[in-house]
Amino acid sequence: MLAVIQKWGNHQGLSFTPQMLNQTQLSLGDEVFITVQPGEIIIKPTVQGKGKYTLTKLVAQMPRDYNPHEEPKNIYKLPIVLEPQPEGGYTITCPLLPNLVTEADTLDEVIPNVTDALAALIEAYEDLKQPLPLILQPLPSGSTLWSEMLIPVSST
Repeated sequence: MLAVIQKWGNHQGLSFTPQMLNQTQLSLGDEVFITVQPGEIIIKPTVQGKGKYTLTKLVAQMPRDYNPHEEPKNIYKLPIVLEPQPEGGYTITCPLLPNLVTEADTLDEVIPNVTDALAALIEAYEDLKQPLPLILQPLPSGSTLWSEMLIPVSST
């Protein structure tokens, strides 16, 4: 299959079709091993599979003023990648939206910073009178939402 290496923020990336992910039993958020040899790049699933985040880190991302009964105007479901930076903090990107790039000094800042960056990106599309990418469509109001969440439970 032919693929094109594209610029995604300050990095380069490849886009994988759902069929490719299905055939390799991979999904968004899975970790992979990448081996570089002369003339080829080999990508293999890790044994661990899903995600690279710990429960503590993901719970820490929830805004302190989070109210589960308060409905935002639009809800978007997007994968995000947090890349730790040597000087501290994270560079945050979305593999499906190359123009969505932001940073956070702490995990507490991730969700608010991504929300601001996403709002700015949507506004830019609107200002340029460009249609939103298909992936960037709000979920229909009243629709059933399916999401992966981490639920902290005290051990006994």
